[in-house]
Amino acid sequence: EWKTLMAMSIKKCIDQMKGSKIYELDDCMYMEEHGRLFGAKRPSDFGFWCLEQSIVAENENAVKWFLFQAANCLYRNEGLSEKDVSKLLTEKTGLMELFETMVVEFKAPQVDSGVSGHHSQGRLRKARVNWHVHVKPHEDKLLENSASPELLDELAKVYFGEYLDVRGSSPKERLYSLLDGDSSLVEAVLLGFRNTIKRNDLPSDKQVMRLAVSNRIHHLVLPFMAGLEETFKSAPASEIEIDKSFWRLAIAIYYTVPIRSAARHSEDSTPLWFRWILSSHPEIVSDIFAQSVLTKLHSNAEASAELYKLADSTDYQELARLTSMHLLQHFPVRCNSGQLSSLCHLLRATKKHCDHVAFLKLIDKKQSQKSMNVAQRVHWLVAGLCIDPKRYVERLELYVSTSERRVHVLTEAVGKLDLFVEMNCDQCITALRLLIQLIGASTRPYSYIDGSKQGGIVTPQMRVADEVKGFIEKLAMISDKDASYTLETLLSDKNLHPWHPILKNAAYRQKVVRREAEFVCSDVSDVLTTLANGTPANVVDLAALTLEHLQQIARQIRDNDTSDWLQYWNLDSYKRPLETLPEKACRDRLASDLRNRLQSLGISVKPETQYADEKRADICVSYRNCNVPVEVKKSCSRDLWSAIRSQLMARYSRDPGADGHGIYLVFWFGDTKNCSPLRTEDGLSPSTAEEMENHLCSKLLPEEKNKIRICVIDVAKPNS
Repeated sequence: EWKTLMAMSIKKCIDQMKGSKIYELDDCMYMEEHGRLFGAKRPSDFGFWCLEQSIVAENENAVKWFLFQAANCLYRNEGLSEKDVSKLLTEKTGLMELFETMVVEFKAPQVDSGVSGHHSQGRLRKARVNWHVHVKPHEDKLLENSASPELLDELAKVYFGEYLDVRGSSPKERLYSLLDGDSSLVEAVLLGFRNTIKRNDLPSDKQVMRLAVSNRIHHLVLPFMAGLEETFKSAPASEIEIDKSFWRLAIAIYYTVPIRSAARHSEDSTPLWFRWILSSHPEIVSDIFAQSVLTKLHSNAEASAELYKLADSTDYQELARLTSMHLLQHFPVRCNSGQLSSLCHLLRATKKHCDHVAFLKLIDKKQSQKSMNVAQRVHWLVAGLCIDPKRYVERLELYVSTSERRVHVLTEAVGKLDLFVEMNCDQCITALRLLIQLIGASTRPYSYIDGSKQGGIVTPQMRVADEVKGFIEKLAMISDKDASYTLETLLSDKNLHPWHPILKNAAYRQKVVRREAEFVCSDVSDVLTTLANGTPANVVDLAALTLEHLQQIARQIRDNDTSDWLQYWNLDSYKRPLETLPEKACRDRLASDLRNRLQSLGISVKPETQYADEKRADICVSYRNCNVPVEVKKSCSRDLWSAIRSQLMARYSRDPGADGHGIYLVFWFGDTKNCSPLRTEDGLSPSTAEEMENHLCSKLLPEEKNKIRICVIDVAKPNS
């Protein structure tokens, strides 16, 4: 329904307002009514509804907007009577006084004074008996460039589409609608606009900006801009013979006066003349732009919405080079939360387009300001981290780590500043380590299956978790050995315990990346030796050789007529199997068989070898600088399905000598007393050694299958 949608619209507009000016709300509501509601006819009780909403509205600008709409309905006698007003506002003294003031403004005659308050964008025209009759007598003055500024101002508002009750999709159509289709009068108005840019009574750029501070505009501002639009339609800016002061005025208006973009194409509201002056004379734009931004910042207002273009638009690169450092130098040391976004845009632009040595000097100078508020100081420190991580890691850690609030500010700053864009990866390792430790300690990872993202709602906590996960992912993609060490350090951090599964997985994948980057082809003689069933040339050969001998042992255990499987069982006095041996005893007997096979090649087989985090692998097969860890489990071990990742991959295969390789070996005892096969996560229970091996292999990722081997040895009782 219309009212419901309009209520949603005003809430949206209030939330996204960049400042406290009522015209911003007017402008947003105009776009909402014509964009969301497509200009649908207002309900007959619109004025009465607006009065009701003004009573319950909490936002001051929303109250004013509702009262303004209601006052207009009363003035135009459209569905609202004085009796209705009295009924609703009698006990609301403050609202009644404000409402009556607005009604008086509607009834008051217009005064040709040269300046006025900012026009209330999206409002209805003040009533005239007949606009054609009113304007027609001024046709000659329009042609002679001597029409009054007030008349030109009213006509320019129609040109830019600021009146809801003047129909037309283009400036010319709206003027035709207003002036009863009088083509000669419309052409006179358009010529009057074009001539306005040459008038002697135009304001200066300084006057325009000075008036903007007090929320006022000169009556010739809108006609001037309409004239510039019309002139540029027939001739490019380079052919317009106008001086530098003209362009300064145009740019001052562009940055300080909100003008509806209905006169231009909806896809890009940037006028063509501005694009030309930006590319051909960026120094002119820079001067005015800097003045307008600093004026707003020092009056505690948020700066131009176009600040983000300094960092993100290729068209603004030269303007960013000329302006961003200057604006940062004069940025107020104490700023409000709304101005932080302006600071972020400037920091990003300076990082991308200005000299980094000068930028670091400026950061140091700003950091020396003791009166700087916390949020801004964190942003400056993060900017320093972007440029020189090694230098600023300690400073940032010292300032932020003692306060949970500062960590929260750090999270916001990192997200806004695109910290790792265009940063050298080997430089950012220390920065990643710090951010994972600081931010990760205050949040937890989430899962889509744990109900934490019901209905598609992304909470602030989830966004923070995504940031931390992103930092870990970046570390996993860096092939440097320092990244390996950093992930090891993070895994030993007790404050990051909830992140350990993700960190372990990242550590394994980082080893893969590092191995691929450091891979060097083996010497030809080593390869020939390996092909001749000799010693292994590298860890890949060692892993393959070890697996081959384990598979031979498995076949011997199962197929020989010596019943080798019995050595893995406790036997009674008649050598009948009673129960399975402990896992450690099984491991030792296998290691002995494997050692007898490999020692002739100079390959060492040792049980319980120490690896990362002071953990011990069940068996380590090593040759020269290569080693292959073998993790041993029984088919009834509680951690059978998880240990392949939590132990073999996370602890042992990460060793530099293993280079990600490892073997997961399981003793299959069948379905026997006190050692029934452990069920899978899906509730399935393998019935043979082959089924268990196939299931374990199916859980490996494609890249993991190249490094991790599975071997299941059948030591079950025959027919069990």
